[in-house]
Amino acid sequence: TTLKHIMGTCLHRVQAARTSADYCDMNTLELQTCQTKLGTFINADPSDHAGIQRADKMELVPSAQADVLVSSRILHAATLFDADHKGRLFTILRDPIERAVSTFYYLENAYWERHYRPEYKDMTVLDYAALPDTSNN
Repeated sequence: TTLKHIMGTCLHRVQAARTSADYCDMNTLELQTCQTKLGTFINADPSDHAGIQRADKMELVPSAQADVLVSSRILHAATLFDADHKGRLFTILRDPIERAVSTFYYLENAYWERHYRPEYKDMTVLDYAALPDTSNN
């Protein structure tokens, strides 16, 4: 979320990311932008296999409408680029404990997120860390 916030609200870049699926019209095969509190997104989600295939079919990269593609599927997302439409890759790594603590506090309040968990308000960070579905880094 921090990266998306910086790219969208500070640098004013149009993004294709998982957030697109939450705010944009994903039922059309026509590229469209939508406004969110994190900036402008385009209706293409390169975060999973189906989304990358859809972005390819929509010719997302050749359209040059998105400035940033956010995906953890680097090798698969790289297939969207070619010799005429090159991209730049960068990675941001975060301390895993700081990330887990941040995720805990974020998800107890982020009612707009699909992973929002109001029950976290009644837990401690240690309780959260002991949950079976919490990242184990």
